[in-house]
Formats: sequence, structure tokens, C-alpha cells
Amino acid sequence: MLTFIEKYAIIKTLRTHVYRIPQTKTYKLEIKSHVQHEINENVIQINKQHTRSNMKIIIMNGAPSSGKDQCSLFLRKLFPSSLHFSFKRKLISLTCMIYDVDRAIWDSWYTTEGKEIPRKELNGLSCRQALIFVSEEVIKPKFGESYFGVQECKLLSSVLEKDYTFAISSDGGFEQELKPIADKFGCNNVNIIQLHRPGKTFEGDSRSFINPVFIPSENIHILYNDKDLLELEYKLLEIANRIRNT
Repeated sequence: MLTFIEKYAIIKTLRTHVYRIPQTKTYKLEIKSHVQHEINENVIQINKQHTRSNMKIIIMNGAPSSGKDQCSLFLRKLFPSSLHFSFKRKLISLTCMIYDVDRAIWDSWYTTEGKEIPRKELNGLSCRQALIFVSEEVIKPKFGESYFGVQECKLLSSVLEKDYTFAISSDGGFEQELKPIADKFGCNNVNIIQLHRPGKTFEGDSRSFINPVFIPSENIHILYNDKDLLELEYKLLEIANRIRNT
């Protein structure tokens, strides 16, 4: 029986040959059906092999608009018993409280384009700028660099071991926030996926690529989002398989 990696290599070869000829809708649908078949088989294998005792935590780490949310959604398809968590969860709550903004209104602002627009309700800051201000100028100087990591660690501790075998975050960007989670669940169970996309940088953002010394080097995965969505999903499948087998 072929292993997941062997099947992956065969389908990737097929994709390479198909893309050398005109890409009709029929060819694209055929490739997508192969991808979906692989996803379904991978989910079955993950459910068979994983138990609560070797739960995994996956942190997406990349510049704004690099594709972190898209990757997180795809990983959640691969790992159906997974919890999505966000280091911004507590930060957004605090920011809404400080600026007296209703959460429903904040969520309507917080779109890809909308979060960059200055708002009079935020004293002329954009949503992104307001988050950075509250995080870096208000909370961390008083409560420590690891504050938001500690808050997410509390959440994970309360639900992860009971209901989930995977936890996936789409917004990692500070080593200090990751340390409480690594201490609680084990450094070997934490994986970081560094997402690179041409033209996307951390300029104007307080986050950065992270390479914590307390995370094993083999648990830090480099992913390039420099082609189409299908290619990105193939690369994620390969990384997911490595994570599954560690």
C-alpha cells in the first residue's frame, strides 16, 4: 500500500504534467478531485493515529496578507478534531473595552481592507494600529511580554485535553507569547509554520518571524505562498504529514 508521501509525489507529478498543457476546466476539476481524495484519506489516517496524549499545537507565522487565515482553514480540514485559537482574542476584547467600541461594530470593520482604515472612534487609528497600541503601549509594559500567551494557555488548558487533539493559531508573531504554551504542552508538541509571500512584509506591524530556541528546529516549517492555491495546499499537505508523524 502506498504511503501518503508516495501518493503525494505521484499526484504532484501528475499535476506538473497537466499544467504543461492548456488548463481547461476539465483538467482543473480532475486535479481538484485528486486533492480532495488525498485530504479525505489524510484525515482518516490522522484520526486513526492521534490520541490526546500526543496532541499538536500549530502556529501560523507570517506577515499581514501572506495567507495565514487561508492556511489555517485548510489545516482545520486536515485536522477535524482541532481548535482554532488566536493570540488576538483577548487583545481585541481589551481594545474594544478601552475605546468603548461594540464588538459587532469592530468585527464589521476588521476585514482585510477595513482594518487598515483610520477610525474616529479609535482616535484616528486603524484597527491594526489600535491593536498594536493597546498591546505594546498599554498591556505588555504593565503585565509582561507573555501576557497574551498566558491568556491563550488558560483557554487551551480548559478545553484542549478534553475535546481536541490539535490546536491551530493563525496569528503567531511573538516568541514570548509562545513560551507559556510550550511550557504547558511540551516544546515537542508545538509546530511553527513560517509563511512567506512575495511582496508581503512586517512593515508597520509589531510582529515578526519567530525562531524560538525552545522549539526543536525540525518543528519549524518554512512555507512559500508564491504560486496558486492548489500548490499551497500541496505544500501544506506535506507539512501536515510531517507534523502528524512526529
